Amino acid sequence: MVGASMLMTANAHTTSLTQAPEGYKMVWNDEFDNAANLTNNWIAMDWPAGRVNKELQTYKPGDRSYTDRDGVDRKTIEIKDGKLLINLFEGKDGKIYSGRIDSRDTTANHNGHAAWRYGYMESRIKLPSGKGTWPAYWMMPDRGKKSDEGWPTCGEIDIMEEVGNDPNVCVSSLHAIGHYHVNNTQVSNKKPIDNMEGGWVTYALLWDNDSISMYADGQRILTYPNDHNGHVNWPYDRPYYITLNLAYGGGWGGAAGIQDQLKPCTMEVDYVRVYQKTPESLNTDGTGTAYIQGAWNAVAIDGIVPSETFSGSTDNFIPMANDNKLLSKTFTVGKNLHKDRVGFVIRPAADTGNAFRPDGGNFNVRMEENDLLTMNGDGWITLKPGASLTDGDKLVLVLDCSAGTDKAVLRVSK
Repeated sequence: MVGASMLMTANAHTTSLTQAPEGYKMVWNDEFDNAANLTNNWIAMDWPAGRVNKELQTYKPGDRSYTDRDGVDRKTIEIKDGKLLINLFEGKDGKIYSGRIDSRDTTANHNGHAAWRYGYMESRIKLPSGKGTWPAYWMMPDRGKKSDEGWPTCGEIDIMEEVGNDPNVCVSSLHAIGHYHVNNTQVSNKKPIDNMEGGWVTYALLWDNDSISMYADGQRILTYPNDHNGHVNWPYDRPYYITLNLAYGGGWGGAAGIQDQLKPCTMEVDYVRVYQKTPESLNTDGTGTAYIQGAWNAVAIDGIVPSETFSGSTDNFIPMANDNKLLSKTFTVGKNLHKDRVGFVIRPAADTGNAFRPDGGNFNVRMEENDLLTMNGDGWITLKPGASLTDGDKLVLVLDCSAGTDKAVLRVSK
């Protein structure tokens, strides 16, 4: 999280958006109702001051109280009246205390994080005021990406940041190796938003394979297009988890100084909601969308995504485009098809075990003879023995549904 510097825009997403777009459904949320403490939806940090951005606060979970300089016992994180409270205060011991939490899902294959690739993320937040405060609602990539690639190569999505030295100004930013503040290429924009400090404002992210847009109370703050040239400018093709925190001081929060004596303040959160687009399915008449599921991450929407990016079998479904009952997908070897991992299956819908098969069943498919691929009885498509692909080769798959799905033909060409 750093300050704003450069803006790149596109018109891929609407300039005004006040709710999840049509076709999206809620897949994860926390309303902070009927709970006395932080739920299992979150992981609370226990970090010393100065760990990131030279910030002054010590992050502590909300499982105990700390006495502030006035003798009042306070928690860094608590839930009251259906709201999440992240409290910032100076302790009797002279330390600055606050809270930072990450979205959590112990059932997912994401190092315990609840993380998503693409979707509409929304949170209603009331910010504190005060010189040196630095609240944020943002996202980082899951699993080993931060340690394997390092920042900013791994990517970062900042939906909302605000510093008390520039009150009621919403800053939205993206960080990647191709655009970040050190070389003055950061993708960022800011806009005054009424009543951010002391009032409720809804902040949202709309994120798909073509564009990222961020909003505050329906007003678009930033839009950034995918150049479809790989990881340098678009590391935003893997699951990201949500972080909420209230920092104090640091490289940006304290750039114009801090309070002589910190007054206790609070960042309040009404809810956090995550929506994802409901995938279409292939209809029995051959219209709709078919999906390619890759083995060992054989396929990716953009870029060669390491296998740990995907959350098992339910996360790597790549849609095939529909054009007059022709469902097609073009792969570029070395970009969205890994030459050493060619193995995938075509299914009539995402998140289903029903694959197209060479014979039998409702979703039959026949694959014409070619020099490269073969399909087994379970519908898995792999390279023929002795066949090879090199980087840059184009591989086109076309599912012909013009005669109905029971007579579909899969054509493969290089």
